Amino acid sequence: MVALWLMRPPQSDPYVSCSVSVRVGTLEEYLRKVNTDPKQVRISIYHVVAAAIARVYRDFPAARSSVVAGRIWRHDHVGVLMPVSLLESETTRTGEVGMMFLERAEQLSLRALAEQTRQSVASEKSGVSSHPFVRALLPIVERVPAALVHRMLDALAFAVGLPLVGPALHRRLPVTVFVTNPGSHFRAPEGMLVQGGAFSPPTGLVAVGSLLGMSAIQDMAIVEKDRIIARAMLPLVYAWDHRLFDGVMASQVLLRLSEILQDPESEFGPTAEAQGAPITP
Repeated sequence: MVALWLMRPPQSDPYVSCSVSVRVGTLEEYLRKVNTDPKQVRISIYHVVAAAIARVYRDFPAARSSVVAGRIWRHDHVGVLMPVSLLESETTRTGEVGMMFLERAEQLSLRALAEQTRQSVASEKSGVSSHPFVRALLPIVERVPAALVHRMLDALAFAVGLPLVGPALHRRLPVTVFVTNPGSHFRAPEGMLVQGGAFSPPTGLVAVGSLLGMSAIQDMAIVEKDRIIARAMLPLVYAWDHRLFDGVMASQVLLRLSEILQDPESEFGPTAEAQGAPITP
């Protein structure tokens, strides 16, 4: 019922999206190297993408922004919101999707980020949200009739738009970017490619400045040194609020993201334990 309310069409959509595909052969080799110890948390491409966009946003202050109560709100750190599928878990929750939130994600090592998401996923699948704000809201949502829930959410969304209330609520859940993997489990059959898509983040309750979506890795034909070669490629969709920054900065974000994904060891270290530098004022 919450999804129906969140996905209601707005009067206007300020989000612009761009689809790219990044070569990830080196990234796959890197993951094989850092995942050799079975006692350590397993690092996935999903973790790398989330950690990479957090490191990129460290150097782009405009990308660390959201529109809150009609004003541009600049974040001091990068907060990453990520969905958790509950379809295959034995949870008491009535919904299909949970959420986990990573605060100060730009400072986390890749391995620490993977461990934090592991704990959050376990919490969500056990029926207890990992974030206190969501944990307080869910019992009400799951016990109240849908019509009343929608009215309550309307009232909360109205409050979020107020100059005094909106910033206070946003401090409780300071989301900078929403990272999702809707196509990561989709395996295209022979003769079919997943090229990209478009997103419009639901912003009724949480002010989201940008969204990064990923699909499944697949072989694509690309040109290298005048030769057509099949390479493992990761399709990505990047959507951003055009009120915050333009396509020039979005292209710079994607170029830097591509650099990290194609050479992850330089950013995260040989053991995935290199911490990110703090954001300088």
